[in-house]
Amino acid sequence: APFAVIAAEGAGNLGQADQTLEALLPEDGVVPGWKRAESPVLYGPHNLWDCINGAAALYLDYGFRSLATAYYKTTDGQSTAALEVYRMETPLHAFAIYAAERSHEEDFVKIGVEGYLDEKALNFWKGPYYTKVSSYRTVEDSKGMLRKLAGIVASRIPGQYTEPEAFRFFPTKNRVPKSERYIPRNFLGYPFFKAGYRVDYKDGQGSYQLFLVPNGSPTEAEQAFTMYREHLAPQDAGLTSDKKGEYRTMSTTDGKTVFLYGSYVGGIFDEPDEATASKVVAALIAALKKSNPKNQPTVDIAEVP
Repeated sequence: APFAVIAAEGAGNLGQADQTLEALLPEDGVVPGWKRAESPVLYGPHNLWDCINGAAALYLDYGFRSLATAYYKTTDGQSTAALEVYRMETPLHAFAIYAAERSHEEDFVKIGVEGYLDEKALNFWKGPYYTKVSSYRTVEDSKGMLRKLAGIVASRIPGQYTEPEAFRFFPTKNRVPKSERYIPRNFLGYPFFKAGYRVDYKDGQGSYQLFLVPNGSPTEAEQAFTMYREHLAPQDAGLTSDKKGEYRTMSTTDGKTVFLYGSYVGGIFDEPDEATASKVVAALIAALKKSNPKNQPTVDIAEVP
């Protein structure tokens, strides 16, 4: 059985290592006709590779803290299911890893804050937890079984949570549904962007992307903006700069317009039309200003590792 191999490589007794995770896992008989196949197993940052191997690096970058796995089988032993509950650093990090693995074409369900479901798997996030339920063999009403297991876990996670508030600053016009992403470190591949938010857009002319990087202060934001300009300048002889009232911009010949506004660096990618880029950037900045006229970060910088 696939879960027996994983369990053999685990880190010991789950109950001793993380009581909170253990309490989220359904016990025998909670889902009628199903029972635990064996004791749950805990994984930490040191041995996550033993469970998810190639994906471990991404999870660690996204604030992974611990993972509890539990395996279930029908009372007749003919079908099996796996439950994985990942505890991330914060709810924001749980959203981040969930969003990294979803696409806008999924069948979304209201479990936890949000989840998506197919014939053999259901993934959802709530609080600092990202949960996956999968069935190795399709059984009658397999989606119902997945919903029941996931619903039990979701009901045991206390608190009310919503999608990260930063996304309310992004314009809704032309937004690609479910394209919101939060990258908790090295945003755009640059260490001077500690973390950032991005959203995909599509209009009649093509696709573009908006992003927003909060910083702890206007000084930190200006430093990041300057380092990004120094990175772009040798690659783009046509790089231009401008000052528009309360914010500054720089634009490249390949469709990037980046702004500095107070404690934020943000911008638009893949939009070669300057008029459109300026209009969209202005809308994003207007939303930031309306929410916080004092021009301070409106997302929790303490959550950025």
